[in-house]
Amino acid sequence: MQLTVGLDRSDKPAGIDEFMALGVDEFFAGFVPGEWSERFGWEVGLNRRTFGGGCQFTDIDELREAIQTVHAGGKRILITLNGHDYGHERLPMVREVVQALEGLGHDGYVVADPALMGYLREWGVDSLFHLSTGGGAFNSETIRFYHERFGLRRVVIPRKMTLREMRILMERVADLDLEFEVMVIGYRCHFNDEFCFSLHCGTGNNLCTEHVSTPKQLRGRFPGDWKDIIEEAIDYPAEQFSEGSR
Repeated sequence: MQLTVGLDRSDKPAGIDEFMALGVDEFFAGFVPGEWSERFGWEVGLNRRTFGGGCQFTDIDELREAIQTVHAGGKRILITLNGHDYGHERLPMVREVVQALEGLGHDGYVVADPALMGYLREWGVDSLFHLSTGGGAFNSETIRFYHERFGLRRVVIPRKMTLREMRILMERVADLDLEFEVMVIGYRCHFNDEFCFSLHCGTGNNLCTEHVSTPKQLRGRFPGDWKDIIEEAIDYPAEQFSEGSR
């Protein structure tokens, strides 16, 4: 198992070194240049982290420094281009951003939109692709499509799948040379990213929180004995994948 952590503009080389010392094996980061935000507004991002500039790298030299720090530690870093879609009017600037990114020496992209994957290959990008949760790989045929068409290296599994469903999915594509990633997120979003087109713009309540108060969001998310369940899974990892397991 490997640990993957996301970076943003607040993560300086010393902090990245500390992550690696603690056992982080890989990183991902978003990049949104100022020109993009000036033209389209920062609410329309190059990835799903449209919470403002603080959640991205906005200076390409700072991103280059982060990439160099990661590589100096012998680790990998990927760039997130995992928006659901980009639109015809934005594609020229997407290509400009990709051309700038290609000179940084990062290790690949996390992508959700198959159309963008096609354009990236057409633009001469031959680095590895990880399929974002936004790609919606709920079944083996979806994974096979992305793998055969775009040379997919890793699938980030939809975050609402159960452990049993994950096991079945991975078993059915065991013949493919693939890695799998599972996200651990703290904000307990009750939507699947694959079907969420809400803008996380920070200018007010998002669609996902407009009519749901915090107590309602938190109530009933975990059973009362959730700590015991986690400890059991850690002590007996094989048991968590058995039929009827929790």
